Amino acid sequence: MARGTISGTEVGGWLSDRLPRTAIFVVARSCPGLIAMALFGIAPGLALSVLVGGLFTLTNSASRPAFLASGSELSPVRVEHYSGCCA
Repeated sequence: MARGTISGTEVGGWLSDRLPRTAIFVVARSCPGLIAMALFGIAPGLALSVLVGGLFTLTNSASRPAFLASGSELSPVRVEHYSGCCA
């Protein structure tokens, strides 16, 4: 599961540098939901369950870099006005 998380973060970061961040976020948030619905709808064996769980964590964590980069783009340019200090 940790490999899926680490790989998903790397892939998501790479994609968010090259493609529209909002689209990556939407796709990367939709894929884990579809995988979870498929996984919960069937009764796979242990090996398949581990593989699908790894795919779930990969797609789930792929949205984080795009989300964090989008958040920094939406923040105000002059943060000092909100934090109380002026430079």
